[in-house]
Amino acid sequence: MASYFSEHFASITAPTVLIKQQKVPVGVHHARMRYSCERVLLTAVLAVGEQIRMGQFKSGDRFHDILLTCDNAGSTGDINIGLAKTGAAHAGAFIDEDLFATALDVNAGALARVDQFDEAGLNDYDRNKPLWELAGQSEDPFEDWDLVITGDEIFTNAACEMQLEVHYTSDG
Repeated sequence: MASYFSEHFASITAPTVLIKQQKVPVGVHHARMRYSCERVLLTAVLAVGEQIRMGQFKSGDRFHDILLTCDNAGSTGDINIGLAKTGAAHAGAFIDEDLFATALDVNAGALARVDQFDEAGLNDYDRNKPLWELAGQSEDPFEDWDLVITGDEIFTNAACEMQLEVHYTSDG
């Protein structure tokens, strides 16, 4: 019977020897799971290109899941969920406008805690990767980034409530 071990072991024949170069950083290995819940109640129609900065994270944070809850946006309404640099007064440039969701339909009725890792080009193997790696960067820029909802198709319902719940691990 064959035995298999994760990438932290030297080989399948010597499972007790750790490869030190591949060990997870201590800040992640013994880190605590964190939870962030951002909520917004729209009082006006969300227009195409309009941004809602939902929360601030570090470029080295590792998302485990992003859960979207949204009541009915009306007969039309699509959103993108992505990342932008925080910048001055949370007005930094986009890193990836639709990293977590592209043209997500929020007009068909209520969504309850829908996981967004399955809505974009990401999959379950991308969970726990640092945000900078998910964004396609070669190294951590050590920046503050905002999780952003952007209107992709205009909402018809002005009174729409959205909530993002993020379970993540932070290096610091």
